[in-house]
Amino acid sequence: MNDLEHAVYQSVRYGNLFDQPLTATQIWGALIVPTPESPRVRLHAGQRWGGQRAPHLSAVRAALASLIDQEVLGTKHGYYFLGGNEELVAKRQKKFWLAQDKWKVTQRVAAWLKLVPFVRMIAMSGSLSVGNTGPHSDLDLFVVVQRGRIWLARLLMLLTTQLLGRRRKHWNDEAPDKVCLNHYVTSDALTISSEIRNVYTAMLYHHLIPLYGFATYVQFQQANANWVKGQLMYVEAPFLPSIHSTPVGRLRRQAKRGLEQLLSEPMFEWLERAAETVQRAAIRKHTKQNQPGRVALSATELAFHPHTKVPALLNRFAQEEGQRQLV
Repeated sequence: MNDLEHAVYQSVRYGNLFDQPLTATQIWGALIVPTPESPRVRLHAGQRWGGQRAPHLSAVRAALASLIDQEVLGTKHGYYFLGGNEELVAKRQKKFWLAQDKWKVTQRVAAWLKLVPFVRMIAMSGSLSVGNTGPHSDLDLFVVVQRGRIWLARLLMLLTTQLLGRRRKHWNDEAPDKVCLNHYVTSDALTISSEIRNVYTAMLYHHLIPLYGFATYVQFQQANANWVKGQLMYVEAPFLPSIHSTPVGRLRRQAKRGLEQLLSEPMFEWLERAAETVQRAAIRKHTKQNQPGRVALSATELAFHPHTKVPALLNRFAQEEGQRQLV
């Protein structure tokens, strides 16, 4: 394999971790950067591609054709997969239609969540953002809020999803079509923590789909571009609003702004402190000691991934290739 073929192979192999065959365009849009530890790759100076260094789609198609000739990959109906995994294509096509129903639910919920005071951006993440959702999948949302009101904004969002009957509870092993609000950052701290930067999170945030707050979404992507390019190579292009996003009407926007101005007054500072006290108590009650995942509670980030499978997935990805552990 040459360097590009290896990057293409790595990307298809990564998708295989999630039973996800990929199209040529999907592979080209987020190629996994070769690492110096890879036994098959000889890196040259400056070959950590990003932006203008990314290959053309035609070159990726040529690499795919070569890998098929080598019987490393298979293809069917425009999807590419590791050899012997042809059955994933039929499953992928079913997931596409399933995703359409889940998007309808997501948009109905987002129409209310974007009205919550101090919310600056809502984006779809996880399996639905890449069209690989299953019937029992929940709806993962990544949220940006105004600094100084992160606890109050979270509490109001949880109450909203509860009233809509769409809140995922911490005890749910499976929560089909329920909203999982598991990660918040503030608008002045958009750069993702270095402790969770890896190929999984690079893919996750690269594939975010903005539902509300497009300007903040662009700022978020720009703030994280440098480290994401250390994991992925892709052609840089202007950011475009998602077809799934809808603006807030003028009257509702004015009402939201007025409520935010009121709640930002010093006399209402106690609301943020009270929201923090109540939620920290609930989190302590439901969080076990020495859990393998990550829970972050700070003035600029709230993250709730106590049972994450990401380390196991990344170690499997690394070990299958004989590379170093990625976490």
